Amino acid sequence: MEKIIGIDLGTNSIGWAIRVLDNELENQIVEKGVLTFDKGVTEDKSGEHPMVQKRTEARGKRRNYQAEKYRKWELLECLIDNQMCPLTKEELNEWRHYQKGAGRKYPQRKEFIDWLRFDFDGDGKPDFEQYGLSKHDNCYAFRWLAVSENENHKKYFKENKQLLGRIFYQLVQRRGFFNSGDAEETKLIEEGRKNAITKTIEVVGIKVIDQLIKEQYKTLGAALYWGQKRMS
Repeated sequence: MEKIIGIDLGTNSIGWAIRVLDNELENQIVEKGVLTFDKGVTEDKSGEHPMVQKRTEARGKRRNYQAEKYRKWELLECLIDNQMCPLTKEELNEWRHYQKGAGRKYPQRKEFIDWLRFDFDGDGKPDFEQYGLSKHDNCYAFRWLAVSENENHKKYFKENKQLLGRIFYQLVQRRGFFNSGDAEETKLIEEGRKNAITKTIEVVGIKVIDQLIKEQYKTLGAALYWGQKRMS
């Protein structure tokens, strides 16, 4: 006896029925049922989204964070080879290579921590004044010094190779994903950075920003330094 199965596909269910092709039967549906399952989408105030969306976004953030670490490690190795960072290869390897039972160990050498602060004399404060800057200047000041044509400024980098190394490391730090451990705090910090850059561009002038960077400021870091300086 010939039978036909009918299937109705829904977003979170499958309906089915089996029909017997026999005109003598009053009811040709001999079997039927419904299989239900969770929807493949999730809903929020903005509408429906794939359930895997948050997982995909989290994976993307993890990959960005990992890529940032790889960039830092590769750059630090280059800086160490050129005496531009107060670390040893052993200390770097303890950070980038996972060891079973010990994990990774972030460098704790005082000279390295001071280097991160742009503090080359070990007094616990960035060395703005030692390089002819105001103690209230921002960290982009060193980026401006690095591209300055002033002979005295060039002399700073000849006398202290680690200063240029710290600027290179700052470039790496300002790329990739930022995570403070708190989602809301991370969001506020990222928004704050975007607002700072936006305000800087407004001060410099959005219509001439490219020309100013090329002709007057030379780099974005120098433009950000002078833009924030004008806002303060």
